[in-house]
Amino acid sequence: MRLLKALILATTLLGASAGTALAQTGPDYVFNVPVRIENAPPLAGHPAAVECSLSMLQDGRIARAGSARSNFDIGAGGFRGSVRVEVTLLPGVRRADVRDYTCTLWFYSVTNAAGARTSWGSPNTLAALPGYRLITGQEVRSHVESVGGTIAR
Repeated sequence: MRLLKALILATTLLGASAGTALAQTGPDYVFNVPVRIENAPPLAGHPAAVECSLSMLQDGRIARAGSARSNFDIGAGGFRGSVRVEVTLLPGVRRADVRDYTCTLWFYSVTNAAGARTSWGSPNTLAALPGYRLITGQEVRSHVESVGGTIAR
């Protein structure tokens, strides 16, 4: 039985320094997320994505500060590379407001045990992961589908 290893190993935050009220061009945060998918033939030829979200506190509750998704294709041998996700803050949000980030791996479709392409991955990969074995007939032995942390001040 083949095994699936979809690892988001780490994230690197790069970003423009906090500046004055000058018009900014480009993203507020850039995440370079290493992804490794191997021994997963049911995913070959299918699209996937990494989505990074920023959060802040607003009126004592956690609120979204911005998010973006970058798509990539999984080849016959899987995928091993860095996925770049550029996030621009929502209007009115300042860099000083941002507290946390989360980057999550998304799969949209998979080849089932009968060889047909089928939807998979909704509402997100973490929720859909238990269905992988039912759809493909293959076991998931190792996975890390989401990483996150606190934005350094």
